[in-house]
Amino acid sequence: MTCLSLQTGKINWKSRNLGEGFIIIVDNHLLLLTKRGTLSIAETNPKLYQEKASLDLFNELAWSYPSFYKGSIYARNYGEIACVSITQGDNTKSKTEKELILSNSEFENWINRVNSAPKEIRPRLVEDFLLSQKSFPIIENENYVHFVYQGNAEDVAINSDHLGIWDESQMNRIKGTNFFYLSSLLERDARIKYRYIKNFEVSELDPRNKATAREPNNIYSWLSMPGHKQETYDDSSGRIQDEIKSIDFFSNTYESKRSFKIYLLSDYVKSLDSFPVVYVHLGKESLEFDQLY
Repeated sequence: MTCLSLQTGKINWKSRNLGEGFIIIVDNHLLLLTKRGTLSIAETNPKLYQEKASLDLFNELAWSYPSFYKGSIYARNYGEIACVSITQGDNTKSKTEKELILSNSEFENWINRVNSAPKEIRPRLVEDFLLSQKSFPIIENENYVHFVYQGNAEDVAINSDHLGIWDESQMNRIKGTNFFYLSSLLERDARIKYRYIKNFEVSELDPRNKATAREPNNIYSWLSMPGHKQETYDDSSGRIQDEIKSIDFFSNTYESKRSFKIYLLSDYVKSLDSFPVVYVHLGKESLEFDQLY
């Protein structure tokens, strides 16, 4: 989200707290519904983003503006509609299961120790910690992942498969240092791509992780969790029995010859069974980059 001055055209502030969504203004407050289904209320403050309340409203994609009528907020996604009444409440927020788990991790305990140390020695503590690590991102207990970035930046975010490849999740910073971090709980056999966004503008691969994944127009850093197993489609003889068959046909719509490729299982021709069909978007790129889109 960006706030800019209509008089000067200059940017007053930027915030990643919410992600992509839809905004209206009610009684000098921003009313926001994100595509992920979170409803938030914030002050219309030209100096900074200041959230007053937030509610995880939907579990599935929301793609419409909220509305307001007689003290209630109305919002919908593709399958549900909700009415939220505005009342005065306390600001306490209970920790999620993930937050409780991560709060007991060695990494989080180290973060707390550094934040408690005098500011002048924090950079040295960060350097010592980074030198002691064998690989990055830092994986703890097989499924706690700590993404870390050290560099000259005022703000660093991450976009990734597990947080939203088009979203930018802001990373935490240890005050008095150029060290940024974000912790996540992943499945033990997961594999994801990710990259860092520096100062809201610059996309950057993880400089401490050499593994990468390519897409048609992008390249990302690549993380394979300890439990991930490389898939193989070879039989015992080392030969792939399935085939990719090319088929040409004439399209009356485009008035030209078209072609497509179809992946057939080894026993497709001999079998009398019906097989399910999967249509692959960007099929050419999927074959080239070994990924489905």
